[in-house]
Amino acid sequence: MNGGVFSGGTVYHVFTPVPGGSGGAPVLTATAYAEDGTVLGTSGVSSELRSFSVEASTLVPPGNPFGSMTLELAAGTDGIVLTEHRADGRFAVGVTANCIDPGSFGSASASLGLAPRVTTIGFRGQIGAYAVEDDNLNGPTTLLAVRNEKDTDLDLNVFASGGGTVSLNRSYLLDPMEVKTLNLRDVLQGLLDPDGFRRGALTAEDGGRLEAADTTPESLSGDFFNVNPGESFATGGNLGGNRQTEAFGCRTVTTRFLVGGVFTGGTVVSAYVGLARGDGPDDPPTVVGTVYDEPGTELGTFELKMQSGTHSLRFNAADVIPPGASFGSMRLEFQGTQGNVFTEHSASGLFSVGVPGACVPSP
Repeated sequence: MNGGVFSGGTVYHVFTPVPGGSGGAPVLTATAYAEDGTVLGTSGVSSELRSFSVEASTLVPPGNPFGSMTLELAAGTDGIVLTEHRADGRFAVGVTANCIDPGSFGSASASLGLAPRVTTIGFRGQIGAYAVEDDNLNGPTTLLAVRNEKDTDLDLNVFASGGGTVSLNRSYLLDPMEVKTLNLRDVLQGLLDPDGFRRGALTAEDGGRLEAADTTPESLSGDFFNVNPGESFATGGNLGGNRQTEAFGCRTVTTRFLVGGVFTGGTVVSAYVGLARGDGPDDPPTVVGTVYDEPGTELGTFELKMQSGTHSLRFNAADVIPPGASFGSMRLEFQGTQGNVFTEHSASGLFSVGVPGACVPSP
């Protein structure tokens, strides 16, 4: 998107655990398409960095403001990609790439377009976009949350890169189901864009498995919010677009709840369920939930029944979490069926952010 209200254009953020492109060789090949599918051209991108960004305008012939792009990483290299659309100089939206040729880490080829749907993403890393106005506490910033989905401790590495430099590189130890939250305005360093912003891609990775050549399920999940309080605007999404674990959806989903403080509207969870088990007194529950606080301590469980023949379930997190619980996460297990979850967080009576739930291995 390189025209109209998208005055800031589109930027692709690439993360790969094994840098390629040594000696000036292209690390990825980009093929641009018009919206009608016409091939516009092919070009190569070189970089020796693990994380780098490239503007779509440098890959697309002039006069083609809208379309799609296929990015193919070099042989022996795989990774994950996020595309960021910048509009009106006021806000940006990050959309994870659609993986069409999975590699051992993430994707050997990623297709980026107007509204891609993620089918597979990296096992060890999660990625999102950030935008922070450095000297304005009421201006845009990015809030990051990462959760350990394993039943053992996890070494979390978080780094952000933009403007050609790594502006954040920190490590944390997370207990099982613990959530680590960061306001990137508080921790980012590095080069500023000319307009006083820091922009780029952020990556969270399971540091204990970076060298492991395994294909075990995701150990991380999380979300990011791009928030501009002065404009009463927010957007966001889940980190990396966690893949489905079943043909229909997921048997187990985790998501956060934010109830209290500035989140005056709380958290509302919507689920689409393949098979409801009935809502009679003798019918078993369709969903069993477990609630955790941010340090990962289990706070309690709940059960939800659904009328037979229905597929949609919607509930307020405040109705199922224990009294006094404000921030944490919940694990939803679909009983004898599969489903998908979408969570909406509302704040200050001004804006809300929707985040898909994260598919995780069943206990």
